[in-house]
Parts: sequence; structure tokens; C-alpha cells
Amino acid sequence: MKNIFNLITKLNLLLLLLFALGCTDNDVEPLFEQSIKERTDEFIANYQEILTKPENGWVGVYSPNNSFGGAYTMVMDFDENGNVKINSDYETGGQDNTITYRLDKTLKIELVLETYAVFHEIFSLNDNSNQGEFVFNILSATSEEIVLESKLDYGDDITIFTLRPAAADSINFDQVYESAEQIEGDGTESVFRNILLNDEVIATFDYNNSSRLATISYIKEDVTISVSAPIAITATGFSFLKPIDVNGTSLISFEYNETDNVYENIDQGLVILYDNIPGLPLATPAFAGYANLRYNYVDTERSSTAFNDLYAKTQEDFTNANGGRTIYRFYLYNILPDATGDPYLSIQYLSGSSSYSMNYYLERQIVDGKMYFEVTGQSGNADSRGATVVELVDAIVTSASGFYMKYDGTFSTYTNPTVTMINGDNTKYAINYYQWGVLIF
Repeated sequence: MKNIFNLITKLNLLLLLLFALGCTDNDVEPLFEQSIKERTDEFIANYQEILTKPENGWVGVYSPNNSFGGAYTMVMDFDENGNVKINSDYETGGQDNTITYRLDKTLKIELVLETYAVFHEIFSLNDNSNQGEFVFNILSATSEEIVLESKLDYGDDITIFTLRPAAADSINFDQVYESAEQIEGDGTESVFRNILLNDEVIATFDYNNSSRLATISYIKEDVTISVSAPIAITATGFSFLKPIDVNGTSLISFEYNETDNVYENIDQGLVILYDNIPGLPLATPAFAGYANLRYNYVDTERSSTAFNDLYAKTQEDFTNANGGRTIYRFYLYNILPDATGDPYLSIQYLSGSSSYSMNYYLERQIVDGKMYFEVTGQSGNADSRGATVVELVDAIVTSASGFYMKYDGTFSTYTNPTVTMINGDNTKYAINYYQWGVLIF
């Protein structure tokens, strides 16, 4: 038995020796012909050549996922010395500059924007809570397209930034700025802006040019849904970065029709227009036992731009026509449901330190959620000094279609409920009031 054990041991040693000799065979091909560093350097050189090749640089639409802002066009012109000139339509080009960049590698090849530029500015918004940033992984790169992903985004929703060769005029954003202002509107149109599908209202549309976000609101299963999303703006219209679904209808892109002053997608039968009716039910005012409404002079932005402009012009005209006297407030007295006195409009003005009023006496009724007025007379001061306030009075109380009423919460630091009255005959005039006066018990 001992001899057999020794024989087995010697055979095992012989096999190990033969295996070791076999492993020294120099004819075995290596897995790669280059080292990791050599392969990385080759990738970087290739990407560098692609980045610097287009004569006018690269252009793409940048919109960090899960951010508080919209979409911005970026034009990036790289050179071989590690500089990149960045032009964008963010803040009307206020962050344009030339910075340094480098191509590097951790887990993937990265494009690193080294010094402060527009990407850093967008990332820093809202206490650095925006996603997206200024270091991008290069997912793919060809002469036709570069696809980048934000390196530090987390979760499944990663910011993707796609670049394509730019045209010579890609850095001319003047038409884009004009288009953005046109989309937002100048406040002289109706406060109701609706989206129609084959002439039927399906949603409302709003756009804030400061944030570059469009807000779409619609009814689904008796619930109002509001979606805010970035849009890419062109010289002739805009498109959503991701289609917005409104009860089975996809909102994708719209072109401006200057003749009709609408945005349209002819193929889909979609139109965005200023309308004379609300596209969604308005929040019902909460009349909490007050008798009167006072113009909200604290939060004037709650009234429409068109009305604020009219009010300011009326104040100026009144002062010029009346020896320096100044209109400072107006009220609708006794017009709320619990009021017991006679309703009237009072426009108040100062002469020196004394206050006077021009009063317009009213009949008031509420029908189907709208308030209707009829002017039945006026005071002596209105007779003698009211020539310059006729248009203002009409905006406040004259509408054969009545006034839409919308609850707008409380105002400033007070608990008084507010209501916005929208002139049904001239829906560009929306006036925000707060409820005021002694509570009725």
C-alpha cells in the first residue's frame, strides 16, 4: 500500500510539471493587442477628432431631467487646444463664453467642462437641486451625432444630451427670442388660452418664458390634471421634448399661424388659441360673509397685464386732467351675496390729503356662476371728473356676457379670500379683488 501511495504522489508531481511547462507556450495569443491605457488614448483621440471636426461646432437642446427649468439650445464649438466656445439661448445669451474642456476616463470616456459656463449656471439653480450637470459620459460619437449622458444623475431618469453638426446661423437666436415672447404673449389677449381638437376644447395652455415651461391642464375622470413640461423653441413654433398625452391625443409640436394668431398642428387638427370662454371649470369663489370687494393693490400681478396697463393709463390721464389729483383705489361695495346695502362702484382719489370718490350705482345679479351689473346712476364727482375713467368703469362693471368669477386663494399675509373677475365681453381684462368689510352675521 505504501508503494502505491508513493507512486501516485510521483505521478501527480509529474502532471503538475507538465502543466507548468505547457503554460509557458509563447504561441498563445493575448486577448488585446493594446494595453488599457493605449485603448483609452485611442478612444480619446478619436472622440477629440470628432468633436473638433464640424466647421460650425455642434448644436443640441439641453433640458436636465427632473429640473425646474425648460429646454435651451446649446451651440458648442470645440478646438484642438482644449477650448470650447458655448453659445445658448439661456438668459438671452447672458452666460455665453469660451471655457476649457477635457476628455477623461473613469468608468467611461467623459467630456468634462472644466470652467464655469451655462451648464454650471443651470445646474446651480434652486440650490443645486437641478439634475444634469457639466460632466457627461460619451455614449456614442460619430460625425453625424454625439450622444451624451449626465454622469451624476441617479435612478432610471438620466439626462440625455444629443448633439448634431451646427449650421452657420445656429448661433443667431434673435428669431428664437421673438418666438418665445410670441408664445408667452404680451398680456393684451384673452386670459383664456385653450387647445382645440377639431374645434372642441380638450385642454388649456400656458407658457412661462422665464422658466421655459409650458403647462397643460385638462379634465380626466372628473379630475383636473396639470402637466408642466419643457418645450424646444424654434423660429416658427415649438415642440415638446416628450409628447404630452391628453386623453389619448398626443401634443407634439405646433407652428405659428401669424394670420390667425394661433399655434397649430394641421395634421392632427390641433389649435392653440386665445378664447373667450374658459377651457376648464373655474374655481368657485368662497364668499365668506363679506360684503365688499377691494381691488388687490398689493398683489397686482394677479390681475391681467391688460387691466393693469389700463388702470395705470387711467390714473395718469386723470391726474393730468384734474390738476394733479390722483386715483389710488377702487371698491365694489355691497355686491357679494350676503350684502344688504345698495351696490355701487367707488373710484377714490386724493386731492392734497383729502380723499374723494366717484360713485357709480349698480344693480347686481349672479346667474349661472357669473356676475352681471347694470349702471343706474352716478355721483356728482363722477359727473364732474369722470371723463377720463369711462374705459376703466366699462372694464370693471360693463359686460353683457357677465363676469366670470374665479377663487384665487388668500393674498399677501392676510386671510381674506380673493376673487378674480373676468370681463366676459373683453376677456383680456381680469381684475383680482380681495373680500373686505365687516363680516355679516
